[in-house]
Amino acid sequence: MADERSTPQPAESSGMLIYLLAFLFIILIFNSSLGAAIAAGADRTLAPLIGFNRQYPTLTMFLTILLTVGLSTTIRHYFADWIEMARSQEIMREFNKMRTEAMKKNNTAMIKKLEGMQPEIMRLQNAQMSQTMKTSIIPMFLAIIFIRWLWSYMESFPYPVLTMPWTAEWNMLRYAMEGVCCFGGRGLPYWLGFYTLLSLPVSQALIRGLKYIEFTRIIRERGIGREDLS
Repeated sequence: MADERSTPQPAESSGMLIYLLAFLFIILIFNSSLGAAIAAGADRTLAPLIGFNRQYPTLTMFLTILLTVGLSTTIRHYFADWIEMARSQEIMREFNKMRTEAMKKNNTAMIKKLEGMQPEIMRLQNAQMSQTMKTSIIPMFLAIIFIRWLWSYMESFPYPVLTMPWTAEWNMLRYAMEGVCCFGGRGLPYWLGFYTLLSLPVSQALIRGLKYIEFTRIIRERGIGREDLS
């Protein structure tokens, strides 16, 4: 039993390592001259494409979101095994459902049986986490490059503003949580929060669309009809 429970540790270690590398990379990007160098390099490509001579910051931000989310989500999609992930999720969902029912009914025999299955469930969870992390490495680097370029781009404006429902001029260069967190206590710029807020629905819509296309293709290839799914 001890050997079985120790099996998932490599997957956990790889996941922790990826998180650590991502954290260190973000620190290097936003707190050193490396970030400025990357932004300058990206500016040679992105400024002619979506910079608009620094006249339309909101449009540039929106197009940056589309590029970042589009490239990152597409890369993640084609590296991920959605069928295996769906299978693992279904197994874990059924396992949790059975465990909840067994605990409610105080079914000790079923609880003991499920405890014996737990190492395999942990293996599935760690394998899924490891795959998720691996498919996120390249998208993470792309996102950091785009965001770092956008950061320099936004700071090049003397006074970039948005018209919001609560104010006619919402300065995107102001910082939230100043002195509390992030980048030496500078806080988080408003534009980054706006960027994140817009990125989430775009990302979810694209992921669902790609999944629909992928599963539809697989169903057609395997000749599965509606009667087989009901």
